[in-house]
Amino acid sequence: MPTDVYAVMALSIIDEQEKLIGPVAYQQAATVPGLSVDKHAHTASIKGDELTVLNELIERYKEFFGNVAVDVCKEAVGNLKFSLPPDQLPAALR
Repeated sequence: MPTDVYAVMALSIIDEQEKLIGPVAYQQAATVPGLSVDKHAHTASIKGDELTVLNELIERYKEFFGNVAVDVCKEAVGNLKFSLPPDQLPAALR
């Protein structure tokens, strides 16, 4: 599986969070080490361990908005999560 599925997941999560919380979603994503997001180009890339970066992204939103944010993350990745084996998904998305 190409690693860019993780970048697509990250971008989907950020976009879904933005619908609820506005620009703060991108501001929080920008603070995640290893995650680069360009809102205007609508792209994301991950350097380093993809699971660690996605877990950190989910955790940032959870710190701000609690477990509802995790539910939004799960919804955002929808069928994308089925393209990976469960052990290659962040624990919060399983």
